Amino acid sequence: MGDTDTTDAIREIDLVFEWRRLCHACGERKRFKRLICDDCRERYNV
Repeated sequence: MGDTDTTDAIREIDLVFEWRRLCHACGERKRFKRLICDDCRERYNV
């Protein structure tokens, strides 16, 4: 029971939190949720 509560809490945090990561398109380290940052998604219309 305790493990399930902890796992659910971690999943909820992961869904909300935007990780600072390397964009696969421009190579800059930014905060975003996908493989490509929002700027590049708009630039390349993906």
